[in-house]
Amino acid sequence: MVAHYADSESYDNFIGEFLSDHNREQFPAFRSLRTSHKKLIYTFSQTTSRKGEFLNVQHVGPFNSTGGFDWWQFNGADAGQMSQVLEAYGKIFILGYTISAVDASDEMISFPPIYMHHAHVTPARPRLRFQGEPTYKANYVLEKHGDIAGDILEPRGYGRLVDFSLDFDLELNDKRPSHAVPLTWLLRIGIRWTSGTHALTPLSCMNILNAPSRPFDENHQMSIQGFFLTESYAKRVFWYSGQVHARGRLVYMRPHNHLPSLVKGYLFRGGVHQTGMHLFDRPLKTIYEPNAFYLKHSPFGSLAEFEAYLLRFAGHHVVCMIEPSFVFRDGRAYGHGYKAINCSDWRFDETDWFTSVSLVDQVRDGSTLPKYVPLHAHWIMIYTRPEEISRYEIDVVYNNHMSYQFGAQAILHENQLSQTAPQKYVYASILAWLCLVKVLALWARMQWPIKLYLH
Repeated sequence: MVAHYADSESYDNFIGEFLSDHNREQFPAFRSLRTSHKKLIYTFSQTTSRKGEFLNVQHVGPFNSTGGFDWWQFNGADAGQMSQVLEAYGKIFILGYTISAVDASDEMISFPPIYMHHAHVTPARPRLRFQGEPTYKANYVLEKHGDIAGDILEPRGYGRLVDFSLDFDLELNDKRPSHAVPLTWLLRIGIRWTSGTHALTPLSCMNILNAPSRPFDENHQMSIQGFFLTESYAKRVFWYSGQVHARGRLVYMRPHNHLPSLVKGYLFRGGVHQTGMHLFDRPLKTIYEPNAFYLKHSPFGSLAEFEAYLLRFAGHHVVCMIEPSFVFRDGRAYGHGYKAINCSDWRFDETDWFTSVSLVDQVRDGSTLPKYVPLHAHWIMIYTRPEEISRYEIDVVYNNHMSYQFGAQAILHENQLSQTAPQKYVYASILAWLCLVKVLALWARMQWPIKLYLH
C-alpha cells in the first residue's frame, strides 16, 4: 500500500490519493482516497560477502515531491523478503539495516528535505497495520525515526535474532516550503543478516513511551501517532514513570523526540520519589493527560534552574541524557539528530522503575505554528537478556500508575514458534513452576521423618 497526502490537514482527514491498486479493497479506512494511475516499480536484490553475511534490498518508486510538509505512507508485508530466508535458515541474526529515501544513484537523501517521520518493522500479524489489524502494537524489531539519521549497524558480536516474518509501516515528509522544485526519489529498505547458527549475542528491543494525549479516532488519522501536546511557545516539563518489566543490561539507546521543542531529555533509574518529580504530582483528569507543569507556574526562573534542581536531587540516578542538534537552512532551524546521547551502564530487573523527564521550550524552527504542537518522548532501548533470546516489546505508561506491555520473541536454542503474548503470562508460568517446586520440597520434608519412624 502506498498513499500520498498534500499536507497535514489532508493526511488527518484521509484526503489524498492511493498510489497502488494492489489489494486496495483490503484497506477500508482509505476508501475515500482517489485512485492514481501512476506506475510504480519494485525491485529486489541480494548480495553476499565472504563473512557469510547477506544484504537484502528492496526499492519502490519513483516518487516526485514538491514540499509543503506532504505525507507519503507505506504499509506492506515481508520486509526485506525475509520469509524466503527464514524458510531456508529457520532463524537468522539481523546485523544492521537501512530505511531511507534515495536518489537515482541510490544515495541517501538526508533531512532536510526528506524527513523520515517513522519506519516501523514489526513481527508479522494476520493483517497489516493500515488494514485495521486489532493486535497491532509498535513492538519494533527494527525502527527508524527522523531524529536519528543514517544506517544502523549493530556492535560487533551482537545481532537481533528473528525466526518470524516482518511487516513494515512507514511515513515520510518533504518538509520544504510548498511548491518547491520537484524532487525525485525512491524508498529503500535494506536488511543485513547472517545465519542464526553464528556465535552472536542476541539483542532485544523495548519501546518505552508514555500514553498519548488523546484516544484513537478512526476519522482522524493524526490520532494514531500517539503523541502528546504542548503549547508551541511555552517552557514546560513533562515526565512519566513506570516499571521496566524485563531483566537485562542496556547496550545502547535510540531515543525518539520531536527535536524543535526539546531542550534536554533524561532517563533515570527509580520512580518519581527517587527523582524528586513526586513534588510536582497533581490529580489527572484522564489516562490521556500527561504529567506536566508550565515553568511560569513553578518556583523556577528558567529550565536551567529546574535542571540544576533535578540533578542535585537525582544526578546519581541518571541512565541517559540527550540533547538535540540543529541545522539552519533558509532562515529555519531543523532538528538534526543529537549532539549528545550519553548513557551509563544500566542493569535492571523486572521490578525496577524508571522515570523520563523532558525539558521543552518554544519551537525553534522559525515557522508560524498552531497553539499546540505534538511531541514524543520514547526511549527505544537495545539490550541483552540473561536468556539466549531476542525479545521485541512495547511498554506504554499511563499516568505513572499502570503500564501495558506486549511482545514477541525469538529463542536461540529451542525449536519452537515465537511467542506473541503479554509478558505477564511469561511471569505467571515461571511463578507456577516455582510454586510447584516449593510444594514438592515441602512434601519431601514431610516424608523424611515418616520413613525414619517406619524403619
